[in-house]
Amino acid sequence: MRFEVVLAPAAIKELRGLRADLRARVRDAIERHLRHEPRRLSKSRIKRLRGLDRPQYRLRVDEVRVFYDVTEATVEILAIVPKAQAAGWLTEAATPTPARGAREGEGSDTGGAWNAARGPPFVGGERANKRMQLTKPAQAMELRS
Repeated sequence: MRFEVVLAPAAIKELRGLRADLRARVRDAIERHLRHEPRRLSKSRIKRLRGLDRPQYRLRVDEVRVFYDVTEATVEILAIVPKAQAAGWLTEAATPTPARGAREGEGSDTGGAWNAARGPPFVGGERANKRMQLTKPAQAMELRS
């Protein structure tokens, strides 16, 4: 099934702001991955964002992240953000999923994937990867001693 791809006005502006070579790679990735199978998950390229109603998915293209939602026949691209700004964009623009078991109008700070103190939920092992990046220099120094 062929999906219609719709870019939000902010996403169009962000796409135009990219370097020409990166803009071409983002367009190619959108055509290749989102036009026919936008829900197909992969280990690193497409991730389902847990704990969020909007955006539903993230597409990784080099150092750029494309956040999007999928409906029956449409892929709505909400933002095209550099990797360094992705967590900040999610904090500002993402819509968290209501906590399970909570009644309408009631939220829960415990147990949910979204917590204002911790920031946005991370996809897959990104939080673990950040911890690993922090410990790698220390491990390297231990090996050299």
